[in-house]
Formats: sequence, structure tokens, C-alpha cells
Amino acid sequence: MSQGDKYFTFPIAFLQCGRPLSEITTADAKTRIDGIVAWCIIELTEKYRGDIDDPQLERKIDGIAQASPEYEIESDAPFLAAMVTLGIPTAHWETDSLKTMADFVEFSVVRDAGKKLARVRIDIFQLLRSNKISWREFAVLAAICAGCFDHKKRAASLKMEQIGAMALGYGSKKLCAAHGAEALLLSEKAIGRTVEKLRQRGWFVKASPDNGRNTYYSNKMSEEQMIEYVASIKRHKIQQRASKLTPRQIQQKVNAAAERIRVEFSADGQQPVEELQQCARD
Repeated sequence: MSQGDKYFTFPIAFLQCGRPLSEITTADAKTRIDGIVAWCIIELTEKYRGDIDDPQLERKIDGIAQASPEYEIESDAPFLAAMVTLGIPTAHWETDSLKTMADFVEFSVVRDAGKKLARVRIDIFQLLRSNKISWREFAVLAAICAGCFDHKKRAASLKMEQIGAMALGYGSKKLCAAHGAEALLLSEKAIGRTVEKLRQRGWFVKASPDNGRNTYYSNKMSEEQMIEYVASIKRHKIQQRASKLTPRQIQQKVNAAAERIRVEFSADGQQPVEELQQCARD
């Protein structure tokens, strides 16, 4: 990633197509991503419309809009600013059709079942439109991007099962099953092959501290940084294990503690008996 990259951010629910990933046609894929793009444009435009109530933000938004070749004094500055921010040529879109496309995507899915946000580079959308990647590859990549979306974490621990569910537009396998989509899931091996193909293209890095039981993904770090990050996790786990006693050591300590208590009890109990005996003699 670089600072100049442009992104679309959308709920993974928009990946819900009602069919297995490998059965989505090129035409279906284009229709869906056009709807996602339209939704992103409208969302950002509405955000900017709300911001212009603040004079300082209004000047900032107008300044962004002026970068558009279609800018005029009477222009819709929030809309043009959104297009400039997203890096979309305004002339490529029919403004009147944006709402229709966005509504189609939004109301054809179950939003609550896929609330996680995916932040996907715009050039990846372009690769899908030009048939240079498949819908399956796009959806799996979007799932990984959703897993890595948390800005507070450098990397995210993801399992193949979870990636497969999110690629279908659901937050988990449980949610997938709850909405009758469990049969659409690809096998973990199939998802794994797609994940590796995407990794080799350099869109994210991944590594495991425990031979695959837990795998960490990041689209923020380099491969070297990821190796160091996962090595630090493994080092911490080793230190934790080293600081824990073995069952034998625990038993030895229990036995020693019990013996101390027995000795102390015997010593404390002896004194009163001697005192009673002395009283009896007196």
C-alpha cells in the first residue's frame, strides 16, 4: 500500500450473491461491483453534504471539488469532491443511475449478516471489470481486507473457515448457516489455494507462529515486518510456557506445602496438650 492508493470501503454483506463463488458470471460480477461503487460514491457524497454545514469543512470540500475538470461555481461540490477523493472520472458515471444501482445492492442483501467493512483498493475493482481476476479471487481478497480493516491492529488472525464465510458476505460460518448459505461454502482447501494465489500477487502477507493453527494476515506490513511480528508472538508464547510449572512440579509444590502445614499444625497442637497436663498435676 502507498499513501496515493485509492480505496472503496463497503460492508461485506454486498458480496452476498446467493451462489457459490465459482458460479458468479462475469456479467453478474460487473453488475455487483458497479452497485458497490455507486453505493460508495453516494455514501461519501452524503457525508460531504453533512460536513458543509461547517464553514471550514465547506471550504475544504470545495477545494477538493476544484480538482475535478467539471468543477464550476454552481457545481455540486460534495458530489465532485467525492469523485475526486475516490479517484473516479465523473464523466464515466450517469449521476441519475447511481442511486438505482446503490439501492439494488443495498436492498438485495442481508446487511446485518455481514457488517464487517472491507477496504479494497480501487485498482482491484478495475482488474475484476477487465476479467483479470475472478469474482472468487475478488471476494476472498475482500474478506481478507475486511479481516485486516481494524486500524488498531497491525495484523489479524484469520482461519480459512472464516475467510470462506466472509467471501460469501457473512461475518462467520454460523451466520452463513443461519441464512441458508452454508451449502455455498467452498472447502477450506479450495479457499486456501485462492488465498495463496492472492498472496503471491503481493496484496497481503501472512505467516503463522504455530505451523498453521493460527495464521496472521496483514495488508499494512511488508513480508519482513510480518515475519518479525509473528516471531515476536511465538517468542511471547514460548516465554509464557516456560514460566508455567509442569504437572509434576505443581504436585511437588503441593506436597511440600502440605508437609509444612502438617508440621506447623503438629507443633502448634503440642503446646496446649503440655499445658493441660501441667494443670492436671497442679
